[in-house]
Amino acid sequence: MPESVSLCCATTSDELEAPSGTRLEGSVERVTFYNPENGFSVLRVRVRGHREPVVVVGTLPAVQPGERLALRERWQTDPQHGAQFRPGDNQVSSGVS
Repeated sequence: MPESVSLCCATTSDELEAPSGTRLEGSVERVTFYNPENGFSVLRVRVRGHREPVVVVGTLPAVQPGERLALRERWQTDPQHGAQFRPGDNQVSSGVS
């Protein structure tokens, strides 16, 4: 699996509701859910600086484990599922070198 890349974002609970524009980069570890009709996805993304994969939830192109994502938008705390990254802009690149 390719090496994860840096993360420039909030990590405390106060910062999880920070304004949009936060950047997150990493490699897709797992596609938990993908709806091909509308692109809604739930992913686990391996990000440098985080012990556990980050949950990414939103409308994204179809991605596979190992692909790298560059996302921008905001953190959100879901009452049932906890901290999630909600992307607006995104960029996908192959993880194969």
